[in-house]
Amino acid sequence: MDVIFDSPNLRVLHRIGRTDTAWITFAASDWEGAFGDRFVEARGDTGVFFIPKADHWYQCPDIWSALREAYLATAGRRRITYGSSKGGFAALAYARELRADLIIAAAPQVSIHPDDVAYFDTRWTDIGPRLTGGRREARGGCAGIRTIVLYDPLQSADSVHAALIGGRHVHLPFSGHASLRAVAQAGALPDLMSALADDAPERLASAIAKLHANRKKTPHYFLTLAEYAFAHRSWLAAVRFSVRALCLDLSLDAALYVLVEALTKLERHDLAAEVARITLNTAGQKIAFAFVLMRNHWFDDAEAMLYHALAHHPDAPEVSSAFGTLYQAQGPKHYARSAEWFAKALALRDEPQWRLDLEYVQADRPAEVGGHAGGGSVGGLGEDQTLAASEDPAACALHPATVELGTEEQLVDVWYGLKVPHC
Repeated sequence: MDVIFDSPNLRVLHRIGRTDTAWITFAASDWEGAFGDRFVEARGDTGVFFIPKADHWYQCPDIWSALREAYLATAGRRRITYGSSKGGFAALAYARELRADLIIAAAPQVSIHPDDVAYFDTRWTDIGPRLTGGRREARGGCAGIRTIVLYDPLQSADSVHAALIGGRHVHLPFSGHASLRAVAQAGALPDLMSALADDAPERLASAIAKLHANRKKTPHYFLTLAEYAFAHRSWLAAVRFSVRALCLDLSLDAALYVLVEALTKLERHDLAAEVARITLNTAGQKIAFAFVLMRNHWFDDAEAMLYHALAHHPDAPEVSSAFGTLYQAQGPKHYARSAEWFAKALALRDEPQWRLDLEYVQADRPAEVGGHAGGGSVGGLGEDQTLAASEDPAACALHPATVELGTEEQLVDVWYGLKVPHC
């Protein structure tokens, strides 16, 4: 790609395609790089990519010069402006200068200036008054241009922004503010964007169906549910959903944050402290998190966590040992599986403690959580930190059996009284 504009505030890249369509995209931050680059290249379209160097919402003095270069670079082509959040704001605010034929904006803001939006959105109003240059209010740049706004209707502030902007609305329930990330994780983003760009209703319906079919396999979906649960003070639901998100993506810091905060609200400070110390980067840390789940009798989630560790660390004998402890903790009927995993661990490395564990389950004696390599301590979590749990798992204050779980949407409906809109 060629650099067609560069300044202290932003950089603009350009790549010529083989079709008569040009995408002019606006990244939300510099770390995103060229927003939508791979998608645009795969379509064979021309791409012009705005990349900010600071959080200025493209409200900087040199934006007008950059827009002129983008306009000249796409002369003679059908233009689509495209962005998410602050990038969505720019896609709307400068569509007129770019002579855009279509605007696609995901979770955009109509403005971030407190005089315009403080009555319903204060997320960025501290930034708005400091911005100079450019256009403060997005509607001044998109009037009369075909506009498509994608957003999560359960995000109240985003919904008000969308209502003020107008245009055609595409609802993406339970996708949160980062709605395109939810679509991307479900594998539906290229199909969705192409359907919108090409005005293809049948393909759009297919892309939405793909999103709905796959979203429960994605960490972002459960993170969003966890955030909604926390916002509505449903601490147990927030814990449950954040755990599911972490089982799908151990590097999801936002889910770890919600989990720790919800546990703190539930006054389970001991468990919150344990979770907060786990960074989940190494096999040992993943095992440690599995043991946190295990101690709360969340055996299915602990098993999912260990399989994730196994996928990333297939030759780590500690993972096999942890599986052995997991099945040991569930009682004699699981001892055969426990023995298999302890045997696998010993085949990878001979450890006296694992040999004792294997003999323990083969002797068919009652099991206790914590009988694993390292004398009852994994990842620095010792026996003195083990949660006090009843013999009856359902008696544990955080055990999922204390709530009758249906589908995630049903659970949220029951607790929040929300009506779930469909696309």
